[in-house]
Amino acid sequence: MTLTRIGEKNFAAFSGILPYEKMPDDTENILMLGAIEEGVACGAAAVRFENDIAVLESVYVDGEHRRRGIGRTLITELIDVAGETGELSALCADFSRDEALHKLLEGIGFFVIPGDTLYYTGVSELLESRFLKKSLEHLKKQNIVSLDTLKGKARRIFNNRLKEILDVNDTEKINVNEKLSRVKLDEKESPVAFLLISDVLTNPLSDKNYSGNKSVLVSFLYSETGSYRDIQGLFASALTAEAVSKDNIETVMFYSDDDVKDFVEDFLGKPLQETIVSCQAVYDLTEK
Repeated sequence: MTLTRIGEKNFAAFSGILPYEKMPDDTENILMLGAIEEGVACGAAAVRFENDIAVLESVYVDGEHRRRGIGRTLITELIDVAGETGELSALCADFSRDEALHKLLEGIGFFVIPGDTLYYTGVSELLESRFLKKSLEHLKKQNIVSLDTLKGKARRIFNNRLKEILDVNDTEKINVNEKLSRVKLDEKESPVAFLLISDVLTNPLSDKNYSGNKSVLVSFLYSETGSYRDIQGLFASALTAEAVSKDNIETVMFYSDDDVKDFVEDFLGKPLQETIVSCQAVYDLTEK
């Protein structure tokens, strides 16, 4: 088995196993490697360079040639090439929950972040839910504000808490809709719970839009008490009221654990549907 860089001259031989219908225009930002066995193009992998990281966009090996180490060889070669530049900090991948690929990347040395299930339902189903009126009444009784109105000390407390929980340095890089996101304050005007909402579901590494522009993603739900009971009304009310108030919203998505899923299903009176499951993996190139 031999490896070759894929370019304009040999792209056609690998076109069926690459995610591109034609040779990409921005070839300076993409590196494609192909594997050839017995004169046949049997595998290919591609990375895209974005700022100081390389994103693994595709790795594929033809069925008849699998379990021969071809996928591992392609990825390790990409790591070597990306590491040689000295300008990249990491090679990242975002992929569906594929146990074989998960084990492969982990074995190579990637740090793999397990995937989570996303659940979704239609806005019409929310409007018809039996708890809608009760939840909206509950919302009026709570000291709840939109995130974009949170100022001064309360905003600083929120930012510090978010940095600690999500382990991030810059909260501005978190893709949320501040007008839709909600914060619950205690009697001292201090944040004790919050619901973060994004307009669309995107791949955080490549900004690929999975769900179009007609959905709401509940990206994070937090309660200082560690229990969802005191914010179920916040969750159901804020999400429902804001989702149905936007004309371009047709679907509501929940990035959640089983506790939230169970509550929403009870709220709707019917099961949620499951959708995208993804994993993320990162290989530290600074150690190369």
